[in-house]
Order: sequence, then structure tokens, then C-alpha cells
Amino acid sequence: MKTKKIITKKHGTTLIKSLSHPVHQTRQSGNDWYTLPILEYCADAIALYQGKLVLVERLKEPLGYALPGGRYDRLESAVDCAVREFKEETGLILFIEGMVGTYDTPGRDPRGPKVSTVVYGTANGKMRDEEGKTRVFLLEPGRVDQYEKQFAFDHYTIIKDWQELIRKR
Repeated sequence: MKTKKIITKKHGTTLIKSLSHPVHQTRQSGNDWYTLPILEYCADAIALYQGKLVLVERLKEPLGYALPGGRYDRLESAVDCAVREFKEETGLILFIEGMVGTYDTPGRDPRGPKVSTVVYGTANGKMRDEEGKTRVFLLEPGRVDQYEKQFAFDHYTIIKDWQELIRKR
């Protein structure tokens, strides 16, 4: 199945978008043309539920364990995005206690450049999977290192940063 694309030209920039989100833009500088991937803004959440880390097992590429999270909706804040995505992927309500940081290392996501704001807190409610996309996985915080190679993206590093932040408090 081919993805339909929308092409917009404005001020010397050609923006090519899939129907769901931007893919890349082509810019002209003098006589030279170059292509840049569109930077996407995301929010992820680290939360404890009954003393365990709430993770999701991704059922689609890229596979692996990940923090619940995803792309901002139009005009959405990082906090609102984190709460919404957490609920969509886990069924749980996220109570934010603080921020771990912002992650933007090139290559951190094989799907393209992403800047992710990561928050942390606690979760409450009834857990459920996001059908066909993710499966909720609870992990004892002390067992994170045993799963290092199974994490998607840079989420193992983010969890280790959170553990260090909590240890210093």
C-alpha cells in the first residue's frame, strides 16, 4: 500500500508529509538543494505502579521494552502529552512528580530525529494493554540492568539517569 503524500511549497522550502506526520523537508540554498528530516517532539514517562516500573513491550518495529510515551498532538505541552500517552498505552493515570530531562541525541530513534522530554511520577488505576501496539510490562527497579539489551531507543539510559536522580534526592 502506498502512502499518500501532501507537498507544500513555501518560502523556498518543500515540505513532504505523510497523512499522519511530516517526513522530511527539502530546502534550497543558492543553487544547492538539501534534505532534512523533520524533528519530532515527544514525551515519555517513568512511573512506579505498586512499587514497579511501568514499561511497555513494543509489538511493532522497533521492538523492545520502552517507556510509555509518544509524539505531541498539535498545541499540546510535554506534560499533557506524557499524561495522555501514558493513559493510552497503559490504561493508568500518571501523577507527575518531576522531570528527568530532555533527550535529543542524534540516532536515538531509528525512525528519525526525536526530542523527548521525560517526566517521572507514580501511576494509579487499572492496567491494560494498547491492543496491537504495546503490552504493559512491570519491572522491579533493581532488575533494570538484566534487561539492558532488550530496551528500545535510549530508554535504558533514561531509566539509569532517573535512578541516579532519585538516589541523589
